[in-house]
Amino acid sequence: MRSGAVHRSVQAAPSAAEPQLVGLWRANPYPGSTIALCNWLAGLGPAPYPCIAVERPEVVEFGRRAASLYVDRPGVLLAVGRMFLAWRDLTAALTTLVRAATLSKREPITYRLLGEVLLRRGDGRRALWVLERAVNLGMTDDDTRQWLEAARTYLDEPTGSPAER
Repeated sequence: MRSGAVHRSVQAAPSAAEPQLVGLWRANPYPGSTIALCNWLAGLGPAPYPCIAVERPEVVEFGRRAASLYVDRPGVLLAVGRMFLAWRDLTAALTTLVRAATLSKREPITYRLLGEVLLRRGDGRRALWVLERAVNLGMTDDDTRQWLEAARTYLDEPTGSPAER
């Protein structure tokens, strides 16, 4: 897909039926502003559009469009996946984070979030593997450790690293 064609379609005038959030984003759809908007929608940053009320269908539509526009940008996909996770759209979060992990195989936060999504969906085996990968790549914060422990508990496996067992 040619980026010029995609860019022109994003810049097209918003339709009357288009959600307000998507219309505002289309005015500035660049990666940095897309990440900032995703972070805000995930509750992680200042409000770029403080005057609008956001509904779930708008968030889903924005995330779908952002992920399809930036299919080759792992940073944007990570932000979109985190936003979907915050809004509890686990299917969209899973799809987006898997794509981000495929593009950026050494980014530990992607694996941490992917592990959370998998565990929330009840896939404890894959969650455990993905969360252990996050730790092996350097994610050693308390949240990651808690999700890893939850995955082990879910599978009724011993706690600690393999070296500690």
